Amino acid sequence: AGHRSSGMTRGDSTHWIEEDQGTATTAYLSALHALRASMNRQLFLGMQEVEAHFACYPAGAGYKRHRDRFQGSNSRMLSLVTYLNDDWQGADGGALRLYLPEGTMDVLPQACMSVCFLSETEHGVLPAKRERLSIAALMRTSQMQQRACRHHTGWVDGGVAAIIVLFDVLHIHRLSHAGPLVQLAQVTSQMRI
Repeated sequence: AGHRSSGMTRGDSTHWIEEDQGTATTAYLSALHALRASMNRQLFLGMQEVEAHFACYPAGAGYKRHRDRFQGSNSRMLSLVTYLNDDWQGADGGALRLYLPEGTMDVLPQACMSVCFLSETEHGVLPAKRERLSIAALMRTSQMQQRACRHHTGWVDGGVAAIIVLFDVLHIHRLSHAGPLVQLAQVTSQMRI
């Protein structure tokens, strides 16, 4: 318990979200599936499954640079992080750092903010000065589909280096075709700890 060693790869505690854990988590997973279906229609990614977990970083903890896609597997396609931290300030630290071809991009973990990126994108979490809460979700192809396509990574090899989508749920109504995003935002705003 408490502060984790800075030498660790990750310093958070996680709790996986399952369908039968209550109304809010069931609604959240339903919203994720709607978002997955919408992203498939727009980007032709073939994602069929979602997984998600709560992540709690104690003060001083972070997560070293990594990818959400496992080595030798291309099943994880998109990563989505939704933040549950009220009144987060830049001085609190804890930014998500994305390592993009054009340089790094830091995103503060402010409540009502979500970040979506390709699971192969390198990223990390900088140490925070206070507890940091989020939900991390992964959208993936099925295991059978992944085995059939192990040698082919599809459109990602075609030159798209990264997809970064930032959305503030307070302004999400401005997005076209934002129905699944609005649903996801409404659910996560109810889940703040």
